[in-house]
Amino acid sequence: MKTTKHTPGPWAVDLTPSAINVDSDMGGICQVFGADNPDDETIPNARLIAAAPDLLSACRMALGDITQTVNYDEGDPQTLATVAAIEAAIAQATGEE
Repeated sequence: MKTTKHTPGPWAVDLTPSAINVDSDMGGICQVFGADNPDDETIPNARLIAAAPDLLSACRMALGDITQTVNYDEGDPQTLATVAAIEAAIAQATGEE
């Protein structure tokens, strides 16, 4: 498994009257635009960003479980597609595309 290069989780959304921040125990991660006039996507976008470390970890766990417990080399199209999607998500998150 690759070494994590991002700020370790957990990350959390911090809503203030003037900003929507995503923070970690080590400090700020980012500020989401739209705090002054949030729409239906602004806070959910911040929550998705805050979930990123947990989502990456879950993808890595799922990939390990699938490749160790399921004989996916037998050509099951759904399992192959799932493995490919998880691998692509991990590559995108880690910059290894």
